[in-house]
Amino acid sequence: MTLTAVSTRPADLQASSPPIQIDLGIGGMTCASCVTRVEKALRKQAGVSEASVNLATETARVMLVAEDEAQALARVKRAVRDAGYEPRSQEAADDVVEPRWHGVPHS
Repeated sequence: MTLTAVSTRPADLQASSPPIQIDLGIGGMTCASCVTRVEKALRKQAGVSEASVNLATETARVMLVAEDEAQALARVKRAVRDAGYEPRSQEAADDVVEPRWHGVPHS
């Protein structure tokens, strides 16, 4: 499930900085309500134009405008933590490939 929400970016940042895409793993999500909660937290961050969270892959993609990429990443991670979930590197999320149905025979 992927939910996408778009908000407007501050006009003063639109012209001065190119958009930054942050892909982040997120731990602790179990349902669609978790997705909504994380997306809302991300959309509240300054400069965010798009926030999309995928429950199945436990990832988020955030498009934002910011002067400093490292500070933007720190703000995004803090927003995820404040929402009650654990930010991880995208690589860590990609490494977690587990079947969702344990004990079910696969054919």
